[in-house]
Amino acid sequence: MIEDEHCIKDYDLSYLTELANDPKWFHYTGLFYPQRPGVALFNVLLEYIFYKPNTEDNDKILMAIINWEDSIWSICSIPKEDFKNAEIVSKKTGLKIVHGVPVSISYEGIIPFLMNSNSVFTLEFRKKHPLYDLNFDEQILITLEYELIQKIKNHLVDPQEVDLMKFLKRKFH
Repeated sequence: MIEDEHCIKDYDLSYLTELANDPKWFHYTGLFYPQRPGVALFNVLLEYIFYKPNTEDNDKILMAIINWEDSIWSICSIPKEDFKNAEIVSKKTGLKIVHGVPVSISYEGIIPFLMNSNSVFTLEFRKKHPLYDLNFDEQILITLEYELIQKIKNHLVDPQEVDLMKFLKRKFH
């Protein structure tokens, strides 16, 4: 779990429901484990570019890691009026923002995500994502993402300059 003062740690379903229905927020969720490459970097870039740690702006971002349907999901919440920030970062990470919540389909039926409202968005791969190329090794992208996150957090890389998609195009095409 993310250890941070802005991370929702001991959440409960009623709190997540209340937050999902608060009209001041937009929520971005993505598969954290098994890992969807780009989701962790999306969260870090959003924070480090627009809501820098140790600033007043950092109070405008909430993050949570939750267990749902045998997977781990991240939730990143920002003020509704800042939605363009999420759009900018999604392009840098190769993700698209899909209006709607994830669902689990099983023999029990269709189970919607814990936060189920019109203000919840799901992070998915864009068309032409490098992982759609059968010759691309997903582990390379996961390792690269982890290394980038560490460099950003240790101030070795300017988060404004990080563009995973441009980097992959240069390196692998």
